[in-house]
Amino acid sequence: MEQQKLLAIGALSGGYGTDISEEIKHVLSKYMNVENKHFLVIGSQLPWIESILLYLNIKKITTLEYNDYKTDHSKISIISPSRFREMVQSKKATMFDGMVTFSSIEHSGLGRYKMIHISISFSMIKTIRINYLAILAL
Repeated sequence: MEQQKLLAIGALSGGYGTDISEEIKHVLSKYMNVENKHFLVIGSQLPWIESILLYLNIKKITTLEYNDYKTDHSKISIISPSRFREMVQSKKATMFDGMVTFSSIEHSGLGRYKMIHISISFSMIKTIRINYLAILAL
């Protein structure tokens, strides 16, 4: 993966600049043991957070994303918000070891760019089964 090479030399932009990518990589590697874990990534038009997690030897990534994009990477699966909501409401959602989101929830909330009270977004996050720790960069 080209992004992995860029990440290795500190040149992964990720849409927010190399400083942000390096800081996320630093926080994940120093404060969260992601190796062999299953993480949820919320919002990912560009899979830069996924690239960081793969670089740190994560076991599995589930990306929650509105946009329908495909991946052929064996460690990444994509799920739509509507499907994820159904799983959460039926109590069939996966238990995640951790979660990472960067500049997604405050833009989308549950209403996809429509005005929704921020507490609704956070109440949805509280229903996600996370066994470890989450990075929420708003």
